[in-house]
Amino acid sequence: MSRRRIRSIALNLTILVTMVATVLSVGCELVSPESGNTTTPVEISEESGNAITLVETGEERMLPERILGLQAVPLYEKMTDNPIKRSIAREMAPAIIRFPGGMVGNYYNWQTGQLEVPVYSNSSATTLFYARVADQIKGLHPQGVHIEEYSDFSQAIGAEIVLVPNLESSTVAEQVVWFSEMKAEGILPRRIELGNEFFLAMLGDPNILRKWPDAPAAMRVMKEYRDAFQPYFVAKTLVAVQAAGSRFYVSNDSGKLVPVRRLEDWDNALKNELWFDAVTLHFYPDVGNIAGPGERSRLPDNADKIFPALMARCDSGLEEALNDIKERLPGKEIWITEWGARSGTLATVTNEKEEAILGMNIHLATRMVMTMLRNESVTMALYHMLNFSGGPMSLYRPDLEHGGYAPLGPAEILRWFNQAANGGATYQRLKVEGARQVTSSTTSLESYHDVEAVLFRKGGQTTVIIHNASTEEKTLKLAKVMDGRLPKKIETISTLRLADDYSRSVPPIQTLAVSRQIELPPYSITRLVWE
Repeated sequence: MSRRRIRSIALNLTILVTMVATVLSVGCELVSPESGNTTTPVEISEESGNAITLVETGEERMLPERILGLQAVPLYEKMTDNPIKRSIAREMAPAIIRFPGGMVGNYYNWQTGQLEVPVYSNSSATTLFYARVADQIKGLHPQGVHIEEYSDFSQAIGAEIVLVPNLESSTVAEQVVWFSEMKAEGILPRRIELGNEFFLAMLGDPNILRKWPDAPAAMRVMKEYRDAFQPYFVAKTLVAVQAAGSRFYVSNDSGKLVPVRRLEDWDNALKNELWFDAVTLHFYPDVGNIAGPGERSRLPDNADKIFPALMARCDSGLEEALNDIKERLPGKEIWITEWGARSGTLATVTNEKEEAILGMNIHLATRMVMTMLRNESVTMALYHMLNFSGGPMSLYRPDLEHGGYAPLGPAEILRWFNQAANGGATYQRLKVEGARQVTSSTTSLESYHDVEAVLFRKGGQTTVIIHNASTEEKTLKLAKVMDGRLPKKIETISTLRLADDYSRSVPPIQTLAVSRQIELPPYSITRLVWE
């Protein structure tokens, strides 16, 4: 594997949770909003009209000052010392970034700034894969990657760090020395994530499973480390443990949701204890898991077919997963320290065809942000990932024609949400009169509205973001929002077709004429700004 290859791969193991999930069949039907989750088809005629009206009826609440962020893993490429990358990252406006990353955090040696992955004769394929990754990182960063330079990077882009200490391959004493040094240097983060994805146990590695056999054992270890760290905590330090999010990773059996067993057992064993403040979740809507066996390999030809099932999982399915954890651990914050709208890195380990960033994925990302924001327990959501290599999960690629870096996939959409939601904003879910409900027939339990809208207020600016996830152009009437005042600016991004590939580009931003009646293109995300 070449050095260029390692820079091009967003290697986080969370994607591999889809390898332990069974699969869903696919299908969808349109139903009226009044009918709920039924499977009775509704005929939509040309005369039915596509007019929608936004109404400010929902609760308006203050968001955490820092809520939306990005994974910016420095181990996979040279990032922190690049002024162009810093400038772009600041424009993307993430409020939180993560160090040293996800699964790499479980093998990070803070003294050398390298990964040290123990390998045995019976190690799993994924453990062996990460051992090879560790060797490549040493070639890319011979001096290692350290939190001091990453702290400078975070301050330059206006973000705070959520720290993932090494609870798997480093001792309590070694990590305590690191905390002591960070505290002395004044760079110890106040958000502490106690390890990464122990519920996967590196996908069946017998050596790792011995340390993380189940949630109770993992919680005992996490508490041991947490108690040792506590004397060094800075003011307002928050500590998070891990949930598996089993409700999101389910299969379908005769119309019933069937959770993956180990993930379900992990979540069932969680106990609400006083020593931790938050719980982490990671969400990746894998095509095969949700839409059915073989559907991933048929992309992009089947994008229109599988889209409703994926959207339903990213809307009500995600909401159910969040509520499930909220009910298990009432009063705890939910930190979504990784999420994404595709599973491209799965191909890295399984040697499958790499999944492109389709127009479909941009809409899944948009709806996932909207769903996470409407749950008041969610206080952090970090998209995976910011990197600039152009590989799987990157948001930018080198622009060989014009210099610098060009955005790709959902980069502009994420920028819109980051700029609107971070920095002390209020949030309000708007009622969309005229929206239709779409129900996935894989379960008849998951659905979404074809149009969703949210409103943010911050300082003297109000931003409304509207997601038209339908094949139809919608006519938007503004009479019932912002007292009928016209916005200063209207921009829209339309993917035109769900199968269009945005692995090397972003759909263009178009400026619309300011009017009381706005035509929203099919498959579009539109931003309205009042000042």
